[in-house]
Amino acid sequence: MRSLARTIGELREEGPTLFRCCAREEHTVEERICGVAVYRGVPGPDCGHATHATSYFDRFFEHGQLTERYFIVASKRAEK
Repeated sequence: MRSLARTIGELREEGPTLFRCCAREEHTVEERICGVAVYRGVPGPDCGHATHATSYFDRFFEHGQLTERYFIVASKRAEK
């Protein structure tokens, strides 16, 4: 997750970064990397995750092998 946050934060085209972090006060910010907030928890509809779906990785959480989840909420900056 840190590597992805760093990549998003460093993407730029002659000046400002291409993406902006979308603040989510209802979620815990675990850390900020290159201006990108890495949140702890499970994203919901307020973060653009509109549906409940299971993934391959959900199996690890169901069986207790992994206990913490992290996510990033970012959007492309408007073109000027």
